[in-house]
Amino acid sequence: MTPVEKDAPHHSPHKHQPAKGAFVIDLRQDRLGQVMGHEGALLQLRPPRGGLEWDARADDVRPATETEKLTAKSASRERAERRNQVGKVNQPVNQPTSQPVVPFARWTIGQEKIPAVPRIIYDLECVVCFDRSGPHRSFEAARNWAFTHSGHHPTHTAYRETLHRFWRTAPVE
Repeated sequence: MTPVEKDAPHHSPHKHQPAKGAFVIDLRQDRLGQVMGHEGALLQLRPPRGGLEWDARADDVRPATETEKLTAKSASRERAERRNQVGKVNQPVNQPTSQPVVPFARWTIGQEKIPAVPRIIYDLECVVCFDRSGPHRSFEAARNWAFTHSGHHPTHTAYRETLHRFWRTAPVE
């Protein structure tokens, strides 16, 4: 980037359009997107982790910083790792064990009753930028994070809730 481009205002009418594949910040939506194409003065942007494309005017975007790109790549990698772990919990492990194996026993499952283990952990995730509240023992704490997040990013108003409950299995006697 030349010093002239670096110091140019964000809304310059002579701004060059970013290349296809470049990461940019949509200043109107305060959102990171990857340029998927151009149509006149409009750019077609897509969230880095996939999702619905949206249009933005070229003069309403700025190049994403390296930190913003790394944050998106890191979150994308974490999401892929979580997706790859789904369904692997009940797959057989072919490793010798010193634990007794009871393959034909009948089992029951119930919520963990140890007092130190919380009944539920709440976690909210912004579906626009995938920022998370982190684990909270009360819904109110997660909710307050969402209110603060929306206050800082007024276009970020949709959230996904993840609940964590703790369970224990036991053989039926």
